[in-house]
Amino acid sequence: MTETAQAPRPTVRLKPKANARAIRHGAPWVFDNEIVTDRRTRALA
Repeated sequence: MTETAQAPRPTVRLKPKANARAIRHGAPWVFDNEIVTDRRTRALA
């Protein structure tokens, strides 16, 4: 198998009071009130 070069995935930052434990254990979603929304994050949508 050959590896293809992929663009790095964007980083999404969580607010300090977010439940990061659920995400670390594999939850496939994050609620919008747990995400830091700044100009970089808004560009993802």
